[in-house]
Amino acid sequence: MEYIIKKFILIFLLFAIVGKGNSQQINKKDFNDTDWFVNNENDNFYKSDTITMVKIIKYNTYQDELNSLYIKLKYNNHKDLTQITLKKNGLAEIVNLHVQSWTDSRFNFKWEWKFSPKKNDFSLYNKHELYSKFRIFSIEKDTIISDYGYSGNGTKSKLDLLVLKMKRQN
Repeated sequence: MEYIIKKFILIFLLFAIVGKGNSQQINKKDFNDTDWFVNNENDNFYKSDTITMVKIIKYNTYQDELNSLYIKLKYNNHKDLTQITLKKNGLAEIVNLHVQSWTDSRFNFKWEWKFSPKKNDFSLYNKHELYSKFRIFSIEKDTIISDYGYSGNGTKSKLDLLVLKMKRQN
């Protein structure tokens, strides 16, 4: 009898874990009026077959919001990144930050974005033509500790992140 109970518990746990992984959903409202960042070392965002888009879900303090760029750089191991601002009206702003020279670059394109929740596809358009299309294959949560404070007052804040792993589509 004890063997049957253990087997039942094991099967239940496996279904719970698998079910939890498959239940992750993302929809268009998760993109509306949001700021994302992507590792762009060696222009990976523009060339790589897989990318990871990350957004800070909510800032705990005004100080965290002020230091958002430093928090993003810390999470990205102080490597070049691309910041993507997605607006409700379907427009997007894309800025490449070059860490070593502490400069940024922007394309003077009219960027647009679309998300298809049925297919889990995220698309970027440049001048109304498809520029890049990605399929989300993993939705995860992560955290980072923000320890940027005034004059070393030692405040730390734990920030929740939404992490989307995506594969480029042809």
